[in-house]
Amino acid sequence: MQSLSKRLTQAREKWLKQPINIRAWQLTASIVVFAIAASAVIVVVRYGFGFGEGSSKTITTTTRDANGNVIQTVTETPDSGKTLWDWLSLLGVPLSLAGLGYVFQQQQQKRAEAEAKEEVLQVYFDRLSTLLVDKNLLAIAAKVYPREDSESQREISPDEQELFDAAVDIIRARTLSILRRFADDAQRKTSVIRFLIEVEVISKARLNLRGADLVGTNLFKADLAGADLVGADLRAATLMGADLRGADLRAADLRAADLSGAKLGGADLSGAKLGGVKLWAADLAGAKLSGVKLGDVYLGGADLAGVKLGDAYLGDADLSGADLAGADLSVASLMGAKLRDAKLSAVNLMGADLRTADLSAANLSAANLSGAKLGAADLSAANLSGAKLRAADLSGADLSGADLSGADLSAANLSAAKLRDANLKDVIFAPRPPWPAKEEIAKAKNIPLELMKQLEQMDEMWFELAPDPEQSQQEGTQETFIIF
Repeated sequence: MQSLSKRLTQAREKWLKQPINIRAWQLTASIVVFAIAASAVIVVVRYGFGFGEGSSKTITTTTRDANGNVIQTVTETPDSGKTLWDWLSLLGVPLSLAGLGYVFQQQQQKRAEAEAKEEVLQVYFDRLSTLLVDKNLLAIAAKVYPREDSESQREISPDEQELFDAAVDIIRARTLSILRRFADDAQRKTSVIRFLIEVEVISKARLNLRGADLVGTNLFKADLAGADLVGADLRAATLMGADLRGADLRAADLRAADLSGAKLGGADLSGAKLGGVKLWAADLAGAKLSGVKLGDVYLGGADLAGVKLGDAYLGDADLSGADLAGADLSVASLMGAKLRDAKLSAVNLMGADLRTADLSAANLSAANLSGAKLGAADLSAANLSGAKLRAADLSGADLSGADLSGADLSAANLSAAKLRDANLKDVIFAPRPPWPAKEEIAKAKNIPLELMKQLEQMDEMWFELAPDPEQSQQEGTQETFIIF
């Protein structure tokens, strides 16, 4: 008996050591098996094993006395055999129990997982708090990274430097590990980053979060100024109103992230993935966006003054009303982009592709558009005063009502361009420019006299060099082409 009792005790202890989700599953399975077995026993005891066709018979027994008189009449109706449908109906109870057991087991498993995650998160908080307090890490960080406005520069000892480097490495390793563990839990990942921000590990100890999994995190108005987020995965993250000034976001994945109203002044977004990102009213003044693709990005009302977008792809991007004054957009692809009412004064657009772009009413005063492709672009009512358009392709562009006063159009191609009410005062142009028809130029305002003279001379030269129709008819279909 002792041996049996001991074995039972050991089995119970072993079962209790199993994870709660395994125990819940085993308990549920036991309940279901017991319910089915009990139902089967009840059915057999009550009905036997018969599978009748469901018919019933009535048996009447009459008892008479010696004189033939009826003394008692007994009528019996024996139980009919059970049909297959009856048996299936009887299984409803255990099946219902099985369903309830499965739901219960799933709930228990989710609860167990949530408790385990919460325990892991609490351990992470406790250990980091202990490390920060016991090692006085933030005080050492103040020595390693002294503030620029600090009056006294305290020297750091080699031991303190070694301790600081080791502690930061440990914090980074544990942080990346827990973020990977919470890959599908955006709420707890948010808690991790919020904790690091609140204890000032990111700002003072300059903890880098390179390659961190921050997908779906809610960092609304988070202070991440100067943060190292190179290669971080911030897809679908909420960063509305966040402070990311001076942050390093090179090669970061920000697709579908919401950066509306975010402060990105001086941030480096070179090579970042920005497909579908929202940058409405964001401050990108002085930011670096070299090599980025902003094809389907909404930048309406964004402040991009002084931003570096060299070689960036902004095809079909919506930059309506954006402030790009002084920005570097050299060789950028802006084909089909919406730049209506945009502030582009003194912007560098050398060699940029702006074909079919909407630049209506945009301020391009003193902008450098030398060599830019502006074919079929809408520049109606745009301010191009003092702009450099040397060798720019403006063929088929709409310059109706545009202010081109003082613009440099040397070697620019304006063939088939629309110039109705365009201001051509003091424009600079090369001899024999490829301009639209004389009738179209006449629709412009303040046409330079020298330009008109050149166009008239070109008409006379054409008249003198044009072939005689009768001679051409005699010599066949030979044609003469004159290129100016």
